[in-house]
Amino acid sequence: MMAAVALATAAPCLAQTAYYGGSPDRLSLTVDVRASVAARCGFAPASAPGASYVEPDFETQGFDRVAAFKLDCTSASRVGVVSSNGGLATGAAAGPGYAALAPYDVQLTLNGNALSATATCGAKDLIASSNACAPTYLPAVGPNFTGPASASKGLRLPGPATIGSDSTIRLKAGAYAGASILTAGTYVDTLTVTISPAT
Repeated sequence: MMAAVALATAAPCLAQTAYYGGSPDRLSLTVDVRASVAARCGFAPASAPGASYVEPDFETQGFDRVAAFKLDCTSASRVGVVSSNGGLATGAAAGPGYAALAPYDVQLTLNGNALSATATCGAKDLIASSNACAPTYLPAVGPNFTGPASASKGLRLPGPATIGSDSTIRLKAGAYAGASILTAGTYVDTLTVTISPAT
């Protein structure tokens, strides 16, 4: 944002100007003052996205979880998400006919003062090499929001978010229906959410 302030004294009228020794008794002076305010963007204090979910028997039950957070941005912003594994993964080796990675979807909804943005990706789409989003369990909507967020990367909220509206990150999986059987073990993934002012 740019603010400009100009201070000027009124130019004297000829009838009011008195000269002493050939010099005017008043001079006109103009001072231009310019200032700028940088965009501020982050998560609202004590409201950064954070949650930990344990889903027993997810392969037969699936899950649907939502974590809320608040944005605090004075300008347009972008939010990016990175999946550490590209799905729920176990460290166990998967033999022939078995799988060690289970899919789930991530839906990101950003709510600002007057505008909102939503996109859905599969966790597999939220790793560095992905460009497009192809969710498995939720309808495809919006662009890829693989992070880390930057001025040009991540889901874009086109206006400020300063009034404390909830934004959400939704995690959803149905019962596993892959061609290969999931190998026994504990499956984990970590999502990292970042935010940046947007261009």
